This record gives sequence, structure tokens and C-alpha cells, in this order.
Amino acid sequence: MNRSVINRSVESLVRLARPLAAGCSRAASGPAKRGVIAALLLAVASLTRAEAPGTLDAKGLIEKSIEAAGGKEKLSAVKSMTVAGTIAMPAQAINGTLTLFRAPGKAVVIVEIPGITTVRSGIVGDVAYESSELLGSRLLGEVEKRRLLDGMDPQAQFDRLGELKDMKVEAAGKIGDADVWKLSGVNAEGDAETHWIDAKTFLTL
Repeated sequence: MNRSVINRSVESLVRLARPLAAGCSRAASGPAKRGVIAALLLAVASLTRAEAPGTLDAKGLIEKSIEAAGGKEKLSAVKSMTVAGTIAMPAQAINGTLTLFRAPGKAVVIVEIPGITTVRSGIVGDVAYESSELLGSRLLGEVEKRRLLDGMDPQAQFDRLGELKDMKVEAAGKIGDADVWKLSGVNAEGDAETHWIDAKTFLTL
């Protein structure tokens, strides 16, 4: 399973969960559902606070990560793929599934959290959209579209890493059982980005 694609998709879920949490205040589901979504946000946010030992040059770390993923030639050759995974947060009793389908000219990511919501983010031709059970459907802007495309294209993910400004590699800790590097920087939109890379395999998480 492509870890970097899963990571991007979960990041999309976090971005979506923020308006979903607000949307729950307008829904008829009551405080229980709002509490679960709030727990989801807190659990995912806790991952970004992990720290661990070690430092490494940012450019060298990106190069090692590209090599670990198969190299630029193989990554650029990927045109179609299917990814399936699970989302589990035992402490919050939250479980769900994530499915990604990609083919030339179209793609969709489906995140399902039973009892909470199902979110679909997709691209058909030049049109990018997002649809959820709580907030309905909307078209994505160019920045959101690019981020979604990056999450579905292994090579684009590494291209985006290389475009970051003020890159910094910090001491990393653990995500699950993996020791990780923390790579941070500022993207073309002026937003801060953080990426986690397995210190042993150099695969993005």
C-alpha cells in the first residue's frame, strides 16, 4: 500500500473534519456525534506532536525517500491504481475505511466513518469536487484541487516536497512503532507543511 497516498488522504479527512465538526452543530444528531468528531480531530492532531532523535539534510532525506519508493522513473510511470486501508483510533473508539481509485482523467477518495459520515473527494477531467453526508457537495478551488491531485500521484508528492521553502529536518519520534523524521517547510501557497518519513525505510507515512 502506498503510504504517502494514505497519508495525504488522511490529511484531507482532517481538513474536512473541521467543517464537519461545525456542521454537526446544525445537524439533528446531538452532542454525541459532535464529541466523536472532536475526538477524531484531537487524535489525528496528536500525531503531529511526535518527536524523535536524529537530524538529516532535507534534500538528502527527500532523495532517499524517492529512492525507497521505487525511484523517479517508476513513480512517473504510475497511471492507474487502487488503494484500500483502514482508519483506527482505539482510544476514541473510531474505526473507518479509506479507498482510493485512480485512472487516467479521473479519481476518487472515499473515507467512511460508520455512524459519523462518508466523505468523497474526486476529480473528473478538469473538475474537482467534494461531497459529504453532512455538508453536501461543492466544487474545489485550484489550490484544493492541486492538493487532491498530489495525494493521488506518487511523483507529484515528491515534487511538492522539493518545492517547499525554508525546509527543515527536525528530530523525530515515533508514529506507531516506526521511528520517523519530521520534514517541514512552507508551500507555494504560503502554508506550513509537515511530512513524516520512516527513519528506517525512508518511506513517507
